[in-house]
Amino acid sequence: MGSGRRLFALGLMIVGVSLSARLAWATDVPMPQRPAATAAASDEAVSEAALSESIAESIRALGSGSFAAREQAGHRLIELGIAAREALLAAGSGPDAEVRVRARAILATVFEADFRSRLEAFAADYDGSRGKTLPGWEPFSANFGSTGPARQLFVEMQRAEPELLEALVKGDKQASEALDARCRMVVQQAIQNPPGTQISLGTATSLLLVGSSAGVTIDEQVGSQLFPWIIYQPAFQKAVRETNRAAMLKKMLGQWIQKDLGPASSAENLKFAAQFDLKAEGLSLATRLLNDDDSPPTSKASALLLVGKVGGHEHLPLVEKSLIDKANCGVGQLANMQRQAELQVRDVALAVAVRLTDQKLRDFGFLNAQPHPTTLYQVASLTFASPEVREVAFRKWGRWRAEHPN
Repeated sequence: MGSGRRLFALGLMIVGVSLSARLAWATDVPMPQRPAATAAASDEAVSEAALSESIAESIRALGSGSFAAREQAGHRLIELGIAAREALLAAGSGPDAEVRVRARAILATVFEADFRSRLEAFAADYDGSRGKTLPGWEPFSANFGSTGPARQLFVEMQRAEPELLEALVKGDKQASEALDARCRMVVQQAIQNPPGTQISLGTATSLLLVGSSAGVTIDEQVGSQLFPWIIYQPAFQKAVRETNRAAMLKKMLGQWIQKDLGPASSAENLKFAAQFDLKAEGLSLATRLLNDDDSPPTSKASALLLVGKVGGHEHLPLVEKSLIDKANCGVGQLANMQRQAELQVRDVALAVAVRLTDQKLRDFGFLNAQPHPTTLYQVASLTFASPEVREVAFRKWGRWRAEHPN
């Protein structure tokens, strides 16, 4: 990958509230209905006609030769709000340059105000009894539930990253582009700000949600460097341990873990699977890595340890495939000896196989094995005192396996 694409040299990209971004809010969600008329149908028609004429008059005034008249018309259209949408859309592509500029600016303000109004109404509808909704809520709730905590999290995400979430609703291409731009901004902010820079839970979960979506593409380096930083953010770490949000966030994290971005990202995701006890997602990732002949030896070693931690006897055939893999995956310091020993993938596989069959590591020559709270064992401790000891251990395993074929 060229240096121009290095993650921490990415330039600042300004992502503003664009007119096109706000159009989706107005088109994806039905316009609010006016209260039922209490007057006669003819009076209602007159009222509608009067409103239309007021809007048209204000649009024309945007091109007035009087600055005060233009300003007054703009304020009037903002007060009319979403009712002036169609007229503003038409004026925004009209022949008069002054009218175009002002109409587009007013439209952005109107859509922003309308979105904020909808968002606050959605937030107030804590249990969903009022039927309030927002673009993207239906797929989100189908995936993560529609409980009060789920709605609260969705509100935090919308307040933090409305444009990013809106891009996800539009489609994979738009979401991929928006995610790339937002990641660049986050990186730039982290570079410019002092150490300890933090992002909100709303931003962290929005980036994770969009990044884990199946059709969204993401740069491997961003996935292996920026996203672990996001997951280790204090706001996310705290929330993922809260009882009313833990299940949602773990499911979101599980979807990210299963996204295939390459070896570097997979190694980090194995750690997350072990740390947050994501058994199914972790085993799925480990299986993929162990069945891929091109997986790096270090990734295979990490995958084996994950299987050893959360797997069972039924995973023994998967582990045994690596018992012939002599690729170097690290070095270990031998206890009481001033030298290092080579660690091979098959060494890790044998240690895991011994564990899955409820045998003792020491009986197979693993005299220095040290447990680890997250990765089962400290991988560097799974070394043999000599190549001869290794061969003895593997012959012993062969004899045991012949006696216990099932």
